[in-house]
Amino acid sequence: MHPKQITILKRPSQNKKLCYYSFEWGKEKSERIATGIFTYNRPANDIQRHHNTEVLAILEAKSSQLILSHQATNSGYFLQHKLKSNFFDYYEVFVKSNRKYGNRHLENSFKAFRNFIGKNSIPAQDITEKLCRKFQDYLLKKYHGETPS
Repeated sequence: MHPKQITILKRPSQNKKLCYYSFEWGKEKSERIATGIFTYNRPANDIQRHHNTEVLAILEAKSSQLILSHQATNSGYFLQHKLKSNFFDYYEVFVKSNRKYGNRHLENSFKAFRNFIGKNSIPAQDITEKLCRKFQDYLLKKYHGETPS
């Protein structure tokens, strides 16, 4: 969980020509995110200077986005950019990060949901209680015993 204050850290490359950036909100292992974004330490021309200016604006925007995501968590408010993303992407990451040895429930529910939807993508905003009830009915008709649970 991210706190309200996020620091943008600047780390020079080995050859000292570039600086790489990361976000930090604490000192623990999981409280830092590498951005993969860099600036030139000594810009040689207008293109590199412009690159540096644009990158700093991007870093500020990403930092603000992290803060908004944290503040929206458990608030009942959904960020608009997340509503338009593909729900299957989120679901797949969730399945992979919550996998347990010998337990295929999440993986199978993901496959069944994809089959139920019948498309390669579905916006998160389309996941409604009504759709979940239809999916539940689909599982009850297709599977028997404890499997639909």
